Amino acid sequence: MKAVKYLVAFFCLLFVVVFCGISIYGKIFTLDELPLRFMVAFLGAIVTALITLILLIGQSAEAELKERNVKIFQKKSKLFEKFFNKLYKIINNLELSQNDYNVIISEYFKKLTLYLKEDTHKKIYKQLINLRDYIGKPIYDGFYAKEIRRNIFNIINILAKDLGLAGNINISNLENLDNNRLTIPFKDLLLDEVNKIFSNEKIFNEAFYGVMANGTFLVLDLNGKYTAGGGLHIGPFYNQTANEKFPAYNGLYFRFFKPVFNPMAELYAVNDGTNYNKNLIDFENSDKGLIDLQKPLEPQKFKSIDIDSNVNNTELPIIRFDDINTIKRYAGIYMDIAKAIADRAFFYYSNVRTKHGGLSIKQLFEEFESITNEQFSEYVMKTLTTSIDFSK
Repeated sequence: MKAVKYLVAFFCLLFVVVFCGISIYGKIFTLDELPLRFMVAFLGAIVTALITLILLIGQSAEAELKERNVKIFQKKSKLFEKFFNKLYKIINNLELSQNDYNVIISEYFKKLTLYLKEDTHKKIYKQLINLRDYIGKPIYDGFYAKEIRRNIFNIINILAKDLGLAGNINISNLENLDNNRLTIPFKDLLLDEVNKIFSNEKIFNEAFYGVMANGTFLVLDLNGKYTAGGGLHIGPFYNQTANEKFPAYNGLYFRFFKPVFNPMAELYAVNDGTNYNKNLIDFENSDKGLIDLQKPLEPQKFKSIDIDSNVNNTELPIIRFDDINTIKRYAGIYMDIAKAIADRAFFYYSNVRTKHGGLSIKQLFEEFESITNEQFSEYVMKTLTTSIDFSK
């Protein structure tokens, strides 16, 4: 290293001697002019060297700062990615437990706050405070799931902006997308859940959506020999009705239509107040044959039939598949809501009793099927030839 320094000094001195020699012997400068010219050149070299040194120092500092910023960005990116994963876990689970909240609060204050500007910290802190209000709220209420997702996506967007990322999560567009893609799977899943839970009940045919009086219901027709037109109705789930004089019910109900031509059915039927015929089977604790499916079941009532009480412990608003405003709150939890409706319908099917005679639905079906061909034919003829008094 020392040899290199000496060698550099030697060559510098040599170049000075050569410069002086060429200047004098080449008559470029006179001997009197040489010192002045030499000093001008020397001072110029010094100024150039100083400027170069300042530029090099600035470039070096800038390179060091850039390298440090890159390392900080990489560190922030990794920390933010881990934090995002914890937030998305909450979104996927659709619930916010106390433990989940403690984890994200600890992660945020221990690892992320040191990398955030004060303004960014204030915005995220506000969202974290909002999230605290939804700890332990029932996940089967879509309002809470929606608010949890909204606050979490806000946090992600704020952090993404702090990282300098160009994109963000458009919460309104995401909700609209969820709403638009919700109707068909929700409708189909509800049908599947009802068919699944009633699959072993051989008195019914498979469920379908049927346009009836008072709306479009999920219908399970009775499959007996003398039970045409009779069956279980769940809903309505569409406002479309078979008769405009009987608009859709303002709610969700369990009802049981009596068979059209069965002499035994009259004994158990009641007029629901919207028709001139006694079409509905009258059950204990029903309102003219209607049982409210929106109300939650009490846990002790359905333990015996192995239904998950957590699914049934909240009141359900009206659901209409032809009105997106009634179902958009269920984006992400519609599977649980579909199961809740099917469970409630099956619970009432298993437990209701007729006001007249105290029969279960299975026993009622057996009663309908106990008639003879002669009784059935006689009742059909009587029904078809008897005029209806529309004044009642």
